Amino acid sequence: MKRIKDQTYYELLEVSREASTEEIRKAYRREKEIFSSNSVAIYSLLKAEELNRVNALIDEAYQVLTDERLRSEYNRKLDGLEGKALSGEPLGTPDIRKTGPVREEPTGISFPDEFRFTGSSLRGIRESMGIDLKQISRKTKINRENLEWLEEESFENLPALVYIRGFIMEYAKALNLDPHRVVDSYLQSLHQWKKEWKG
Repeated sequence: MKRIKDQTYYELLEVSREASTEEIRKAYRREKEIFSSNSVAIYSLLKAEELNRVNALIDEAYQVLTDERLRSEYNRKLDGLEGKALSGEPLGTPDIRKTGPVREEPTGISFPDEFRFTGSSLRGIRESMGIDLKQISRKTKINRENLEWLEEESFENLPALVYIRGFIMEYAKALNLDPHRVVDSYLQSLHQWKKEWKG
């Protein structure tokens, strides 16, 4: 999987080349939330300097993809006419068949006891590791749509609790996280949602 700085603007925001402006806006807001300096999702993962670079790239992606002229020019570059992003950085060429295996080595990240593994924090950890959902899906055999729902905490769309527990367990293993701790933490959000939904 490409490092963040080598990803195309579409890959960076996790949208397709056919994405509408509204879809891009939503993706931008989601990424900014994940990579906020106050976000627990990136706790101990990125230094302040790295976080600033990621946010600058996200901002640049948003500015280009929401401007019709700049987006058209960028798409031409993606198609191989130039091979450089507007920032002058090397540009990754999208190819959905070029997905490497999910990392086998441990993350090397130590999470404090109070750290909550929510859908948002898991997504942030995954993205910081340079792993995309296609890789997780391939490794775990879990449908990508279900993985998206796990990260979005769209509990109303997910199957029964026993399946959710299994999904999270496999997702955590794919990121080399402690599966039992992740499951216990993540299910707190599910129980809270059920309590509010029934209440």
